[in-house]
Amino acid sequence: EVEKRVKHLPKGEETVRTTAEVLRKEGYDKGYDKGVVLGEQHGKLEATQEMLIDVAGERCGPLPPVLEAKIKSIESVMTLKNLARQVAKMDRMEDFERLVNKAVEH
Repeated sequence: EVEKRVKHLPKGEETVRTTAEVLRKEGYDKGYDKGVVLGEQHGKLEATQEMLIDVAGERCGPLPPVLEAKIKSIESVMTLKNLARQVAKMDRMEDFERLVNKAVEH
């Protein structure tokens, strides 16, 4: 549509095509970069969640599915790491569950 409107201008169609290609590539590059970064962050989050579940399970025994689900709902790697440090000091599942519930509330 735009090409038709600028047809009468010198190199109008060519300029529109070139501009569109540049913008398309720029958008693709930004989307790709953002996708890679977001994918890496998501992978790190999932790995940290799984690590916490494993550490807590070793320390306190098998985790109830509800507690695992709560851990997987935490989207802060820092919070998950803090919980992992704290679970290393605990012997009772109830204490760990209390900390997870507190983390989920915030």
